[in-house]
Amino acid sequence: MELNIGTSIRRLRQERNVTQEELADAVGVTAQAVSRWERAEGYPDITLLPEIAGFFSVDLNTVCGLDQKKERAAVWKIIQASREAGSYEDGVRIAREGLKQYPQSYLLKKHLAEQLLGCLGRWTPPKDTLDEVIRLYEDIIDHCTEQYLRSDAMASVCRIYGLAGQHEKAVEAAHRLPEHRQTRDFVLCQIMEGEKLTAKVQHNLMGYMMDMDFMVWKLIASDHYSAEEKITLCRKMIDMFEIVADRGDWNIGLMWPARLYQQMAELYLELNDGSAAFAALENAADCAVRADSLEGGEKRTSLMLNATEVIPNTSTDETERVGRRYCREKIEKTDAFDCIRDTPEYAAILAKLKGGA
Repeated sequence: MELNIGTSIRRLRQERNVTQEELADAVGVTAQAVSRWERAEGYPDITLLPEIAGFFSVDLNTVCGLDQKKERAAVWKIIQASREAGSYEDGVRIAREGLKQYPQSYLLKKHLAEQLLGCLGRWTPPKDTLDEVIRLYEDIIDHCTEQYLRSDAMASVCRIYGLAGQHEKAVEAAHRLPEHRQTRDFVLCQIMEGEKLTAKVQHNLMGYMMDMDFMVWKLIASDHYSAEEKITLCRKMIDMFEIVADRGDWNIGLMWPARLYQQMAELYLELNDGSAAFAALENAADCAVRADSLEGGEKRTSLMLNATEVIPNTSTDETERVGRRYCREKIEKTDAFDCIRDTPEYAAILAKLKGGA
């Protein structure tokens, strides 16, 4: 049976606006002892539990956190309903209503922050929305005892500070995060053994490739490189993906090159090289088609990935699968391709992405 005494005491204390000192005085311990309980660094003496329950006017099950499993299940149902909502507004509304029901659920606070940021990529959230997201993340950082929620909030709030124009605060917050060699994923590779170690290393390798892709996109977005050099950067990143996934059995590892090929096409058009632009778009379409051809449920066979989990099935529609749809929508929404939309080559690429070629 799992006890969540520290989390329960903190939740009860915050709901009633009681300080650690006030609780400590009421049950005859130090404020430092209460702080240790809430950080899950120890438990109250069993003889204190009835006193704590009496102080908060709750039963022992509530103090021990035995009711939290039910609450957690209810919270997950709310999160699922919010995620499956038909619109951004409905998703936010469901999350807000859930938080009114469970005001001390840090999992719901994290979810609401993510829902509020769900418009990113379509429009930039207004200042009051960014301010609310910052408050949610700061509340999690300051009060939540679940480390993974705090770590996620600490990393996420850095980006939101930046979006809100608080760049110095963003950098300051980022400097408080652990360095790469102090992270869970790196440390686990130092202590795990056997097949679990191999699978963990390969899983990390996939993550590092995504991180590398992110960094290369930062270089491409900078003014430091010429268009020709940016094309070379794209090619080098694509080569690295192909080295890691040499059998082409990594769905996401095919979609990243698709995006890079699309970027190359834009750059070629900037250089007035239409032939090379069409070739790059053709390669992007091929990557998306190959990604959708992976049925899922099979073990990867690429040498650097063959101990990781099975290939996930990301396809939702046999007539137009996820990779092709994403690639097509990206091409259709990119203004740089306006100059080639009336060409037969462009039409052929769209037909392939729609499953017609």
